Amino acid sequence: MTTIETRQKINTIVEHLPDEVLINVLDYLQTVSQQPQPKVQVTTFLRKILEEDKELLEKLAQ
Repeated sequence: MTTIETRQKINTIVEHLPDEVLINVLDYLQTVSQQPQPKVQVTTFLRKILEEDKELLEKLAQ
């Protein structure tokens, strides 16, 4: 997927979000944009790991 396609998809999603969610999205994007690139990558990798291992983590929590 190209950067332009990604931006278009993000815009489409944002256009359909309820107003009360938009401020949270804005806050998140501002936080991410202020982080140094290595920290953003770590956050991205951590999110991917948590998503991939969600079931395992839920079982371990029980």
